[in-house]
Amino acid sequence: MIVYIFWLTLCRLYVSNKPYIMNVRIYLLLIIVFLVSCGKLHQCPTENLFPSYIAYADSEIDTIILRRFKTGTNFSQLIDSSRLSIVNCVFSKKTDTVTLFANDFKNRINEDFDWQIFNPYDQRVISISDMQFQIEETRSGGLFSMDPSACISPITSYKRDNITITTPPGFGDNFLFMHK
Repeated sequence: MIVYIFWLTLCRLYVSNKPYIMNVRIYLLLIIVFLVSCGKLHQCPTENLFPSYIAYADSEIDTIILRRFKTGTNFSQLIDSSRLSIVNCVFSKKTDTVTLFANDFKNRINEDFDWQIFNPYDQRVISISDMQFQIEETRSGGLFSMDPSACISPITSYKRDNITITTPPGFGDNFLFMHK
């Protein structure tokens, strides 16, 4: 409404003083561009942990059971469990390590739940809880804004089998390595 009134005033002045009005239009345009470029501050999404198996044969990790628990219940309140296999996961192999990337976001290890990862082959259960993050923020929505999907809040620590693991910043801090 205020912009509309301002615009009407400028139009009335335009008739009497054309050069002055052209300068005002340029300044008005610069102000609008500046306001549009500010954007809103948004929190970057948090990182997920990805199970990575070292020195396991493909047949030894072809099925993994992922259990979700209510946070802070010491793994006593099971919410549900999922089976991770070639059907609903991407198994990415590099040298002797296979990393599981779940297709469904529900099956990605995050801070919303406490987790247990069970491998039926060797009967190992790994428990993950109390994930902590370095919260990052970015501006989005403006002319010069950053793509919010391009930023991430990295994991700083988590508990693995009730032992706190501190993750150094950089590559590899979101892989949950399990050795044979």
